[in-house]
Amino acid sequence: MSGLGFAEQLALASDISMRIGDDGVVLSVHSAEAEILEESEGWIGKPWVETVTVESRPKVEQLIRETLAGAAPQRREINQIAPKGEFVVRYAVVRLERGGLIALGQDLRAVARMQQRLVDAQRAMERDYLRLRGAETRYRLLFQLSSEAVMIVDAANGRIIDVNPSASALLETTPGRVVGRPFADFFDARDRELIQGVIVGARSAGRLEPVRAALAAGGRAALVAGVAYRQDEATHALMRLTPLDGTPVHGAVSPVADAVAELPDAMVVTDLDRVVRTVNRAYLDMVELARPDQALGENLERRLGRTGAEAGVLFGNLREHGAIRDFATVLRGELGAVEDVDVTAAAVRGGLPGYVFLIRRTAQRLSPPGSVSELPRTADELTELIGRLPLKDIVRETADVIERLCIEEALRLTNDNRAAAAQMLGVSRQSLYDKLRRYGLGDLGGDAESDDG
Repeated sequence: MSGLGFAEQLALASDISMRIGDDGVVLSVHSAEAEILEESEGWIGKPWVETVTVESRPKVEQLIRETLAGAAPQRREINQIAPKGEFVVRYAVVRLERGGLIALGQDLRAVARMQQRLVDAQRAMERDYLRLRGAETRYRLLFQLSSEAVMIVDAANGRIIDVNPSASALLETTPGRVVGRPFADFFDARDRELIQGVIVGARSAGRLEPVRAALAAGGRAALVAGVAYRQDEATHALMRLTPLDGTPVHGAVSPVADAVAELPDAMVVTDLDRVVRTVNRAYLDMVELARPDQALGENLERRLGRTGAEAGVLFGNLREHGAIRDFATVLRGELGAVEDVDVTAAAVRGGLPGYVFLIRRTAQRLSPPGSVSELPRTADELTELIGRLPLKDIVRETADVIERLCIEEALRLTNDNRAAAAQMLGVSRQSLYDKLRRYGLGDLGGDAESDDG
């Protein structure tokens, strides 16, 4: 330390020290930080006021004036100009006995960065807090207003943590008498072991398979289903009870739900995995099932679509566009019946996310006069041509009918996008345009020429 000059010793005690003449010119700069020395190279030989920003110049002049007048040192925050940008230094100026001044500065960039990080962290915490508050509010509203009987169960001890009004009404009691009690206590004694097994299984399985059990209140049958999740290092189960005797839960079923149940067309509600959650009577009739619990929990793909590829097109378009209208496909019944149906569906974005499907028999839709739906020939109609036309003409006419139907279906599936329809059919666009002219389908106008040009 004895080998260092006075200015160098001061530099070690501060981030930056500057020797300044009585006329305010910077004579030398010292710092232990190489970055500061690099940024201050242009200051030496210039008046100090010319090395700072305009708004800091009065502060520099005041510091020099007060120090030369013998006033006690005061600290000022000065914005220094550097090649890499401005930075803030807190200076105190003292007078040297042998003449001149020395300015001792503290680089505030590190402090500013810490303050900015603190502000950013506080803002992030506020955003997270508001997001959590919003999510909790939506959860509570959905939980309390849901027409389905839902409760939260601790999977470790099987006791009920929370219950919504629909569930307490189904159990014929009040929420205060439900929370804290074992979930299995609300079922018939013969089914309690089954329910306890379901809760135990929740600790090792993410999804609980639906089971049928009798409630202790009145012996009503209910379908018990749920899903397990982790919270606060504990496993909980979101349980849902669906009465199977057709008796509505008091105050839980809305007029809309009653109307849906009476619709002549089939209606199905699924989750995002297309697992059936709600059905109406018309759907049960079409798929040849007697009770709702036979349909709940199965994947809709098991019933809908001629092939896996067609089901993939249906659900892929629904997932991508959010809605589909009048998608022609088939619905398979439990006893082997296959019906031609039209499917209209939409994604449910509010509340519990999923999909709603409206399914109607194709025969129920009336076709306008002269519709192309009159074109298909049945096997009986084709056999009537035998004897009146040669076999090759019958085959050619049959091929024409099939070709036209395929083109019409491809255009319908692609919303009349002829380039996409040609790709779907595996033909060139020019070939598709030739066939459209041949069958008189659509108004080509100048599309063919402009596309191929």
